[in-house]
Amino acid sequence: MKNKFQPDISTCSAIGHSVAYLMNKDSTVRLMVYHYTNKKTVDGDGETFSSLDKARKFAFEKGYIVRDSRAYTEEEKKTE
Repeated sequence: MKNKFQPDISTCSAIGHSVAYLMNKDSTVRLMVYHYTNKKTVDGDGETFSSLDKARKFAFEKGYIVRDSRAYTEEEKKTE
């Protein structure tokens, strides 16, 4: 479950990354990503998506965002 994106999970930027989503006037979403360690732009930075969930899924699959550890249930914490 942790490795598969689910729209309802709480996420945060992965270590070394800054991630933001900008809503465009046409209701599309622009993904903004920066990697602090490499100080380079990364794949998908500035890319436009048709929805916030699609942008979040892309960022999750690339490792730019991760599941927020504060959102794990006690049972999930035991299985890590």
